[in-house]
Amino acid sequence: MRWLSPSIHAKRWLGLISILILTVATVCLILTSRELYAAIRTQDVNVTAQKQVGSPITLEIISVTSSNPKEPVFSYDVINTGSKTIKAYAIRNDVTVGSDVNSGVTYSYMHEPSAFLYPGTRRLESFGSVTYGGDVSKVVLSVDYVEFEDGATWGDDIFKISEKFAGQREGYRAAIKKLRENFKSKGRGALLSALENDFTDLYPQADKPQQWKDGFNNGLKIARSRLKYIHKNGGVSALEYELEKPLEETPKEQ
Repeated sequence: MRWLSPSIHAKRWLGLISILILTVATVCLILTSRELYAAIRTQDVNVTAQKQVGSPITLEIISVTSSNPKEPVFSYDVINTGSKTIKAYAIRNDVTVGSDVNSGVTYSYMHEPSAFLYPGTRRLESFGSVTYGGDVSKVVLSVDYVEFEDGATWGDDIFKISEKFAGQREGYRAAIKKLRENFKSKGRGALLSALENDFTDLYPQADKPQQWKDGFNNGLKIARSRLKYIHKNGGVSALEYELEKPLEETPKEQ
């Protein structure tokens, strides 16, 4: 039997350890490079909020989290820096892809006073789930439209979101009136039965623009969803109380 000298054993172990260290270092370098590349590509997307004189809302960018320049993902705060309570708003986004600018809008409408944006308060919003045909280099946010609790409005309303809100209010009203009638004429059983239906007999006005019609149908869905939630958590008495609340008025320009 041939025995290897201790020095040969030591050299083999040193060789194995060197290979292991080299492998680990290579993997770490690859992972670090990927993270650095992702960070660089994320920083390539410049997200800013436009300052607008007289706007009751200030937008504050919180974070940009996407590493894919074709799918920007970021979060921002909507801050009520005015003196009046806000119940609805629309935020415009101008996305630069190459030499083109793609404009869009996101909006929020709060039916419950507990969800209103009161002076000095803020709401976290997010942007994402949109894939563009090329790398996004810049995104600019601005306030397009605001509705206040007292019915006044502010903004250019470039995307005519006011029409969608108007249709949504009318759809909500129509659903509430329908359920009220069922309850007063046929009792609780008819009310609960009507709540399970999709209001298939309620239609938006034919002469209204498509934005308004879309809002009307959305209002029906919101009413049904809210009232079912109220019934589930508070019972029939809570549902009846909700149906007796006065309906909001149509907003007026400020």
